[in-house]
Amino acid sequence: MIAVLLVDDMRVSREILKVYFAGQFEVYEAAEGQAALTMLESRPLDVVITDLRMPVMDGLELTRRIRAHPRFSRLPIIVLTGESDVRASIDLKTAGASATCSKPIDPRALIALVQSVLSSSRGSST
Repeated sequence: MIAVLLVDDMRVSREILKVYFAGQFEVYEAAEGQAALTMLESRPLDVVITDLRMPVMDGLELTRRIRAHPRFSRLPIIVLTGESDVRASIDLKTAGASATCSKPIDPRALIALVQSVLSSSRGSST
């Protein structure tokens, strides 16, 4: 089963995503960026889904830190955002985000996006 790390400071948001993913993905959670980094070191994960706006370490900085580790250079990272700011999109791409997903989230579109980024990352490693 695909192991997904959900990173969001809002517990309710994580709970909603867990309902969307029930039966499709094995879901792990982190309420903030540092906890996500610790979790990445402790278990194999297939994809990270992080909110863009969080206190202390936002999704942009989390993406940068994940990409700073050679071990995670191909780990798919999807950033959830309510932003329509072109600059934010450019910053996320530069930081190494695999994809972004706009809020409000369409569950089927997010699941398809997870499958797409996983397929792309696996295809580029062969």
